[in-house]
Amino acid sequence: MRLDPPSSSDKARTAPAVSALQRMLGQCTELLQRELPPLVDAALQRVDDALYDFADKSESDRSYAIYFEAQRRLRHERANLKRRFLRNLTETVALFQDGAHALDLAPEHSFDSEDLELLGDRDLEESLVLTNMISKAETRYLRSLRDLARHFASLIGRPSLRQRDLPVGPTAIANAFAAALRAVDDLDLSTILVVFKIFDQQVMDRLDGFYNTCIGFAVAQGLMPPTRKHEIIKTDEWPRATASAVAGNAAGAAAHQPAAGAGRSGQAASAGQFGVGAARDSGGERGVGAVAHDPLHSHTESQASVFDALREMLAGARQTGPDGGALATLSTVDLIDVLSRVQPEAASRADDAALTPSALRAAVGARLRASMDPNAPQRLAPTDEDTMDLVFLLFEQILAGGDMPDPIKVLVSRLQIPYVKVALMDSGFFDAAEHPARRLLNRIGTASIGWNESDRDQDGGLYALIEHLVERVVTELHSDPALFDRLDRELAAHATGAEQQLAAAEQRIVRQAAARNLRQSARRRARALLRAREDEIAALPPVVGTILEQGWLEAMLQAHAAGGEQDRQWRLGERVLADLLWSVSPKTDAAERRELLRRIPELLRDLRNCLGTAIADQQLLARWFKELQTVHIAALRGQADAGPSPGARSAITGATPTTLADGGDADALPVGCWLGLMRDDGSLHRFKLAWRGDAGDPLLFVDRLGQKGFELPKPELEALLAQDLAVVIGTGDQPVVDRAIAAVRQSLRVH
Repeated sequence: MRLDPPSSSDKARTAPAVSALQRMLGQCTELLQRELPPLVDAALQRVDDALYDFADKSESDRSYAIYFEAQRRLRHERANLKRRFLRNLTETVALFQDGAHALDLAPEHSFDSEDLELLGDRDLEESLVLTNMISKAETRYLRSLRDLARHFASLIGRPSLRQRDLPVGPTAIANAFAAALRAVDDLDLSTILVVFKIFDQQVMDRLDGFYNTCIGFAVAQGLMPPTRKHEIIKTDEWPRATASAVAGNAAGAAAHQPAAGAGRSGQAASAGQFGVGAARDSGGERGVGAVAHDPLHSHTESQASVFDALREMLAGARQTGPDGGALATLSTVDLIDVLSRVQPEAASRADDAALTPSALRAAVGARLRASMDPNAPQRLAPTDEDTMDLVFLLFEQILAGGDMPDPIKVLVSRLQIPYVKVALMDSGFFDAAEHPARRLLNRIGTASIGWNESDRDQDGGLYALIEHLVERVVTELHSDPALFDRLDRELAAHATGAEQQLAAAEQRIVRQAAARNLRQSARRRARALLRAREDEIAALPPVVGTILEQGWLEAMLQAHAAGGEQDRQWRLGERVLADLLWSVSPKTDAAERRELLRRIPELLRDLRNCLGTAIADQQLLARWFKELQTVHIAALRGQADAGPSPGARSAITGATPTTLADGGDADALPVGCWLGLMRDDGSLHRFKLAWRGDAGDPLLFVDRLGQKGFELPKPELEALLAQDLAVVIGTGDQPVVDRAIAAVRQSLRVH
């Protein structure tokens, strides 16, 4: 469905807003051109890695060829794909600005049921993926998109504008990318679906900051349409506006709530100083006066709130104490002031040790008692007390986990008080997985999982950067509502560069290891051919053993590297082995002697062709053939040449691989898993399992910079694990906060 063209009155009404529209679109376009390229680069790199993994795990030559070719095509087209995507977005914005805002920007793959019946499977699959991607994003950024739609509707003189018609909305962004991707030839459906999935994860799921900044542009220009004041707060007036909004709403709520629920009456000043979050009433629900902050408000309004569920479990696990219902309730602003005083006191006592949640909780309690009037004791609001306990429980799990090295845990422990403040002002911290404060903590965990203390001065400054970020959170949180978003982007930029360096270096080492493994596998297969004929080889003449050990084995390795066991040279080597062993055995009757005389010329020709790929020394070949002639003469006479040959025995046995038991801890380690090896001083040195070959091959580990750490045979690794000299850290796939919340749930459930 298309928008109706604006009437003449509409045009007259929108004329004064033309310059404002141009300014708004210009700022949004500039922001898109700045914010999207790194996201797209990260997405395309993930696509490249995914296609490489799919090709590596393919079970058929056809699948391998499809993914390998798709990877090659996308690598070649990467710059063009990104350029087309950004150009498409710019053209969409230009069309909107030039009056084409009346056009329907809905995805061209949006069909009704009759249209869907006419689609082929490929188009239908693409359509569904694209539509789901857009729908998911529109739901995720519902509040921001709704406000932006009102802004743009007022600028073009319309009473309303659909979210899908926004020039910078998810529909425009997804369609621009889909159109750019269609220009890449020869991509099959499976590849396109992989690209869309990763684009959704790496780009569409990370537009919070972009939309929040766009709303900031609108607010700064005075373009805000009439809306509820508690939803959008102008950044440069944040403290004053937030304070008045919360104070007014708290006053209104007090008239309708029991006395025990008035614990947030003093929240106005706190919100003004703290600058974040949705104020909650004392019962833990989002009250009517909740301040939906710009960069920190949660886009996910789940019916089953994680925060409420945790509170309920906490109440069940907590020992019943005095009711305290007759006591006055300490306001949230006073609690936050107490927390602000506890932070420097606790940090000064901790020195270089981690601040434990229990010690901080005790320090907060002591400070609360010291700050109260003995003649007018107060109690914490139930929601505040639950929030504080849950945050401390969360950090208890994070600091007990193995993801972060101990020096990083010391830094992270200083975030406990700031994160209590965040959660006090915004229960969305527990509910929204993409909350900026959670994203920052998750990224610290991911970036530091492979960090070693020895890297402190050599790793490009990761430790110093995290220390800097923590210090900024501690000192600037009260005045900067967009702090977490900005710090997360800063750490993400550092981590992306480190990840790319790691991937490139690791890939080189893995390729080398895979090549060695392939050669070792070929050697084992060739020796297996010899062991299958061990009875015939038991008493071979010395020259035959030398030929097998120094010439035939090497020729088989090269044949295997060229084309595997189906290669023509490999099959030639198998035939040469059988003919050679038959030819040197004594011939006892006339028929066998005639057959040997007939086949010797063909055998020597095949043997020369086989050995010629591995032996360049023609004099050595001539000497072997001359000695082999003597052996054949003895065989024609029915005599065995002198033996046995030590060379033959060596060719058969070689380095027999150790027999390994199936299963075991080492088998359960996935590639990409981090392992900690205990040093003599008790510290852990972290390495990542980068590659495992066939059974009997050592496992390859690298450090966080992608440099080869060591190779360790499976039996040795299992012995280290059994003796607790090695510990499994994990892959870091699950965000540390998500895992900590799950652990808190489990802990409360047990109690």
